[in-house]
Amino acid sequence: MTPTLFRSLFREFAEPDTSPDDAINFYIGLAQNFLNGSESSVGQRWDATSLDYGIGLFVAHHIAISQRAVATAQAGGVPGEVKGPSTAKAIDKVSQSYDTKSVTWENEAFWNQTQYGIRLIDLARMFGAGGVQLGVCGGGASNGLWPIWDTNFPE
Repeated sequence: MTPTLFRSLFREFAEPDTSPDDAINFYIGLAQNFLNGSESSVGQRWDATSLDYGIGLFVAHHIAISQRAVATAQAGGVPGEVKGPSTAKAIDKVSQSYDTKSVTWENEAFWNQTQYGIRLIDLARMFGAGGVQLGVCGGGASNGLWPIWDTNFPE
């Protein structure tokens, strides 16, 4: 993943003034530390294409949060204030709210702050689950589901 590839995949971050290369490169390095080393007994959890997408989501999540902080500071506010997703809006007699619970992950507060974080957690959970082996596992008889990367099957 490079800043150029990141910007081509996530065009909403194409503006270098609001998404600087040094910040993108920093978060790319951080994402590689978190995602690239994810191995199991059956090999790498992420193939090259999925890894680039995961890194891109990680970077987009952090850049989006940074952009909020910059916008707050430019408006005279204090950056870094903790806010959850906006769920309701009212103007005069009209109000609108959203069901964010249906599209966010329970206990993933930090990652639920942006759609990129939610998509990353969704992707990571798919890859993190690995495959499953049905039926008899290892040397013992079992009718349960056992993760194929777990080599410590009960006898």
